[in-house]
Amino acid sequence: MTPMNRLLLIFLSLGPVAASLHAQPVSSASVSVVVEALPPRILPGASGKLILTLVIAPGWHINAFGASGENVIPTEFAWSPPPGFTVTRIQYPNGEPVKVAFQDDPLVAYQDEVQIVVDFKVGDTVKPGTVPLVGEVAVQACSDEVCLAPSDLPVNASVDVLRPIRLKRKPPR
Repeated sequence: MTPMNRLLLIFLSLGPVAASLHAQPVSSASVSVVVEALPPRILPGASGKLILTLVIAPGWHINAFGASGENVIPTEFAWSPPPGFTVTRIQYPNGEPVKVAFQDDPLVAYQDEVQIVVDFKVGDTVKPGTVPLVGEVAVQACSDEVCLAPSDLPVNASVDVLRPIRLKRKPPR
């Protein structure tokens, strides 16, 4: 049996498991996401960060951003910023080589805990109030022997856009 056929057989036998993992909105059995917006309160015109901490269960890894190869699904953050917000940079960590039983060459992957940092800017005309920051992280969790179906893990945070304080100056006497 070729490695590809073996992998297909494993996927088919795990169908119910993979389906239940995909249906869990906040985390899967192998990966969860902790989200923090910094600063939590921000002025129009200022810059902030969305920090996504991916916590990967022991014995599992996820393919790194930019990883390539046959049947490799890389980790990737997708976000449509709210009106007036601009993404200025997304920083992914470097992956590490991980040797797996079902492939000769090591995979480039993340293990344990990694952070994706999304830099954003709030436009000068954004109105004060709580603004939701919603996106998703695509991951594919694998152990040494099997890869689960890809999952889109939701990312939910918010920032409070503050009203700028305008100081009124008294006219000179």
